[in-house]
Order: sequence, then structure tokens, then C-alpha cells
Amino acid sequence: MEKQLAAVPLRDMTGLFNELMAALSTLHGLGNLKAGQVDEQELLRQALAELIQHYGMECCSIYLCEEERLVNVATLDWLSCQGGESLSAGRALPAVEESLMWQALRAAEVKIGSAGGSSIAIPLRSGTDVLGVLHLTHPEPGYFGEWQQRLLRLFGVFLGQALTAGRMLRKLDQEVQVKTSHLQYLLEESRHLEQHYRKLSLLDELTGLHNRRYFFSESCLALSLAGRHQHPFTLMVMDLDRFKKVNDTYGHPAGDRVLQAMGRALQKQLRQTDILARVGGEEFAVTLPETDGDGALELAERLLREVRNLRWADIDENLRVSVSLGMVTLHADQFPEDQGTINFSSLFDKLFSRADEGTYLAKGEGGDRAIQVSWPSMP
Repeated sequence: MEKQLAAVPLRDMTGLFNELMAALSTLHGLGNLKAGQVDEQELLRQALAELIQHYGMECCSIYLCEEERLVNVATLDWLSCQGGESLSAGRALPAVEESLMWQALRAAEVKIGSAGGSSIAIPLRSGTDVLGVLHLTHPEPGYFGEWQQRLLRLFGVFLGQALTAGRMLRKLDQEVQVKTSHLQYLLEESRHLEQHYRKLSLLDELTGLHNRRYFFSESCLALSLAGRHQHPFTLMVMDLDRFKKVNDTYGHPAGDRVLQAMGRALQKQLRQTDILARVGGEEFAVTLPETDGDGALELAERLLREVRNLRWADIDENLRVSVSLGMVTLHADQFPEDQGTINFSSLFDKLFSRADEGTYLAKGEGGDRAIQVSWPSMP
């Protein structure tokens, strides 16, 4: 190399130095391309722009091998590069130049042509794979000498690896997106299932009403709010009269339908703020916030009438049912001012037992009636 440089006239040293700087700048620019951060078209445009900027190529094109065909995916010429226009693809080549590219692709070697100046075909390599061909033209005849061929061979390897890296990163990103989307779907399904099973744990499967667990929890909260604001609070407990006879006479499926119909009938008469639940086999309960004794009695009569008027023509048109209802009201002045002294959970249990006593009293008097029991003072 030293002997070769010594033989070069001094006037040509500047040219060699410029060639070397152009080569280094071109490879440096290619090395700085962000394969995973831009799409493939933009990556190719930037790579071709490096060649035109540093070497003054007339036209640069990239052809990729797809199903035994060379497909032009990127083209940039000096004029379009200077004007900042986007790269174009689909450019057709003369047959002789296409033959040159096939030779470069199949031999995996640089091939020189001479189409109106100088042309060269450089295989784009990634490992042992040849992805396609880089085709360049220069207006100067015989431009692509040994030095340029070495540079462009290296450029083809760099660009081939950048293409492969970009495709791998994009594929990986797509796989991550698919897996992330799938994971989000599974998480959403999990949330739906969690909500579904939580709902099931709070609902009575037969009637669709709230169950005992939900009823006691929410009613304790409603009771504490009534105490805090000094509002009346009423609790009703009701039990179907002679329900065993319904099951024995018509069968348990018919009994289930009676319970379902009763649940719907009760629900129809209640407010949105009232809490209705099936708390036992044929036992139902209702919490009535902000309801005093007189209001509770009026509602009780409506509930009794609603159940009494139920009909089941497809079971037996003579079938009639009724309920025994017990209720207790805690009036506003029965809450102490110091809320810290009240155990609302214990208080609600006692209220429930008291209302249940009213239910047994109503049954003892023949059923189909409401008994209002008193709550004289705080325990």
C-alpha cells in the first residue's frame, strides 16, 4: 500500500484523500441509520441519499428478490435528492441492466456494466443470504474502479444487515404487539369473569335477587347512614305461607317458579334505594331507608296484595300463595347522638331477629298479613 501511494503523483493525493473521506462518511452515515426506528422505505431512502450525497451518483435503485422476481422497492436520483422529494419505486430497467443485476444476485458478487456512463450491481448480503441488489449509475465512464467496488461491496453488506435487522425488529415489535393485545384481552376477560363471579357471589341464583350475604352487608351500611343523618329505618322480613304444600302438590320446579314470581312481584313495588333479597329458602327481606312506621305499613299492604294476586294458569289456575310479613322501624329519635357507641352490625342482627319475630306472629294468626313489632329503645 505504501509503494502504491508513493507512486501516486502529489496532485492526485487530494483526490484519493477526498475518496477516502467520502467512503468513511458514507459508511458512517449508513451505520447511523436507525433500522428499528424507521420503516423500511425510509431506511432505504436514507441509505440511497448517503450514496448520492457523498459520491454524486446519478441514480440509485434497490431491487429485492421476491418469488424469483427482482422488485424495485426504492429509487432516488441526484435531482430528486437535491429537491428533497420522496423516493419512488417501480422503475423499470433496460434488459441489459436487469441481466447485470441477476448476475450479481446469483453470483453474490459485484458486477460492472456500462449504461450511458458507468453502472454497477452490488448484492445486498446478510450473512449467507442475498436479499437483493443495489444498482447504481454514474455519469463518468469507468467510474467504478477497484476502490469503489470494495467500498460498495461493504456498503451492500451494511445495507443488507440493516434491512435484516429492521425486519427482525419490526417482526419482534409486531409479535410484542400481538402478545400485548392478547394479554390485554385475557386481562379484560379476567376482569369480566371476576365481576361475573363477584356478582354471582352476591346474587341468588334462582330468583336473581340479592342474597343474604349482600343483604346484610349493604343493609348495615344503610343503617349506619340512617343513624348518621338521624333518619328513620325500616326492616321487613317475609315468608311464604304453606310453601311446603306447594312443593309437595306441584313439585319443586313449580315451587321454584313461585319463588321467582314472588321476587318479581316484590321488586315491582319497591324503590331503587330499597334493598330486597332472598335470605332463605322461601324467606325474603327488605331494607327500607328513610321509611317510618306509617310508610312501612302502607308498603306492606301493597306487597301482600301483589303476592296475593299472582296467578299460574299453566300450573294450576286455582293456585294461590300469600306471605306472612314482620317489620320493625327504628325512628330518627331512637339513634343516639354519639354514633361511636353503636355497633351497627350487631344492631342490624337484632333488628332482623325482631322483624323475624313479627313474621312468626303473622303466621300464628293464619298468615297473609303484616305484623309491625316495636323497637322501644336502643339496646
